[in-house]
Amino acid sequence: MGDTAWVAGAVRARALAGRCVGVPGARGIAGCPNLAEAVGRLDGTALAGDGTDPQRAVEKSFLWRMRVLAGWLPPSGVGSLRALSAWFEIRNIEEHLRHVSGRDAPAPYRLGALGVAWSRLAGTATPDELRTALSRSGWGDPGGTDAGTVALALRLAWARWVIVAAPEARPWAVAAVAQLVARERWLLGRPLAPPVVPRACTLLGAGALRASSWPGFVAAVPTAARWAFDDLTGPEDLWRAQPRWWRRVERDGERMLHGGRLDRRVVLGAVAVCAADAWRIRAALACAEAGDVAAFDELV
Repeated sequence: MGDTAWVAGAVRARALAGRCVGVPGARGIAGCPNLAEAVGRLDGTALAGDGTDPQRAVEKSFLWRMRVLAGWLPPSGVGSLRALSAWFEIRNIEEHLRHVSGRDAPAPYRLGALGVAWSRLAGTATPDELRTALSRSGWGDPGGTDAGTVALALRLAWARWVIVAAPEARPWAVAAVAQLVARERWLLGRPLAPPVVPRACTLLGAGALRASSWPGFVAAVPTAARWAFDDLTGPEDLWRAQPRWWRRVERDGERMLHGGRLDRRVVLGAVAVCAADAWRIRAALACAEAGDVAAFDELV
């Protein structure tokens, strides 16, 4: 059966994953003639929302499921789930940075027990105050206050945290970082800001950071992440890497979810499968709004 401390959470995790919409359901949403009908397809599913911002409603519904799941886990499991769900705190931080910089931002996600340092960060009133608060938290000093530097620094910190909390997720985390760095350096032509270079080097190795060409970068990426670049002829193909990444995460998650033991791997698998389903639903909604179901087929 597995570790008794994890059994209840693993059973709940499988139940949550069982409510996923799946590829056929998502394609049906993508093929709707308009966004209103596409949103209506979500009624009665675990990802139904209020319709005012369908994309954000899907994200909020996924986060709520993770918060519910956390209530069934042992303390160590809550810590792992907090690490896996930290993307929502990253979004809160990015949107708060917009707010304290004088721009409009949506209401923050409600993190509950899955928050890392948000309760402290939310009280800052300027970009410099936010940077100081980050440097005193588990996120660390982002090295600047501009949106791009903060975004990359947070994601690199998140990747390291995920690897520690869930070693099985290392191929996902390292591949995600490799894609982020590839996008910055080879697609956008922007050198990495000096403060984030050591974090990227820790995850990808010095060889990848020193590479002077796209082929050299791909060859130097750790083996655990090289699959994310298979068949990409150049940085212009990076748009294909994200769907590939999600397919790998979902495939690995399915294997963990349906393993023989009711343990932490089942919970990790459920999080991966549910996250991939939420990403696919958001893509389907975007395709329905654009009237382009063919674009959805390119993604899945």
